[in-house]
Amino acid sequence: MTEKLYFIDSYNLEFESPIISILENGKVSEIILEKTCFYPASGGQPADIGHINGCPVVDVRIENGKIIHTIEGIINGNVVQGIVDKKRRLDNMQQHTGQHIISQIIFRLYGKNTESLHIGRKISTIDIPIENLSEDDICSIEDKSNNIVNMNIPVIIYTANNASDPTYRKKSGLKGDIRIVEIKNFDKTPCGGTHCRSTSEVGLIKIPNYYKKGALWRIEFICGMRCLKRMQDLESILRLVVADLMVPEKHITSAIKEKLDEMKRLAKQNELLTQRLAALELDQIRKEGIIHKGCTIIAKQLNDAAVAQAMAKIVPDSPKTILLTGFITKKGATLLFACSKDSGMCADKLLKVALPIIDGKGGGNPYVATGSGPNQKFLKAALDSAIRYIEEGPC
Repeated sequence: MTEKLYFIDSYNLEFESPIISILENGKVSEIILEKTCFYPASGGQPADIGHINGCPVVDVRIENGKIIHTIEGIINGNVVQGIVDKKRRLDNMQQHTGQHIISQIIFRLYGKNTESLHIGRKISTIDIPIENLSEDDICSIEDKSNNIVNMNIPVIIYTANNASDPTYRKKSGLKGDIRIVEIKNFDKTPCGGTHCRSTSEVGLIKIPNYYKKGALWRIEFICGMRCLKRMQDLESILRLVVADLMVPEKHITSAIKEKLDEMKRLAKQNELLTQRLAALELDQIRKEGIIHKGCTIIAKQLNDAAVAQAMAKIVPDSPKTILLTGFITKKGATLLFACSKDSGMCADKLLKVALPIIDGKGGGNPYVATGSGPNQKFLKAALDSAIRYIEEGPC
């Protein structure tokens, strides 16, 4: 069995080890070593990356109790030199130790334990089985967690032969010696991850988002250097907004509200203008329509989708009118059919006739129906097929 050096010292990033076995598969090798500093993906913590004999280590996993290192390249010799990527390791240590702090704070506040952990590349998450969670609750969790960080509490790691110790935040299902991660006089829990030496090394803890997921609340969190990166990203966005709005930073909120109110006003104005334009255009193209059994059939390809949609809303309450229109989109063609309530025709049935010609899908009701398909060059043919169906008789 491979000796797990990362259990002994999470800060040890270099080692030398004999090879137990190696499997070469083209340009990739899978290696099992006598000892390793590389942490394999487990417990919600991602695997370490780095190099072995200069070859990139792209994955480390546990399979049938064996730690397998996946390497890009071929390894020569019987002994290897391994170097773990420092940035990745320290980031995982900050996130995992930060999670212990957050989980203990939540346990003290709500009496509920963390059900799962996932340390992602940008955001990490925990799931908590509590009923309600508010913004004030999140602020309280953040404040209390960062207080623990600032207290610079030692984090100690040891083995114990007591899986049922009542002082553990989370019980272990393992038997025999189990690895305990303890934040002195604050949190004690069985854990196999890599951790910081003290809470101060976690750096800032931030919860940027939280939301309900089934019966659980999912809390997204970031720690340490990830907080700095997030602040830099937000500052960059803030500078752009300040420059675009041409207002001081302290007035951004009110300036954005003014812009949003203006956008809503213009959108409403544009909607009214579109409706008027649609009514005028409908009257204009009605003159080009085909009269069939006292009903005007308007079949025309339009260039403005918004106008076409506004026309379709008018048609159901218009006298004896059938609108067969369509327009080209980036993805193909869209058909939009509408029938007045006294037309004797059904828009959805007309659409079913025309859609196969453009390989489309869609639906609607007897008054308005729409669908899209990729074959835009057959748009006119689709409209013509609907006209023929009308001329053959009512639906």
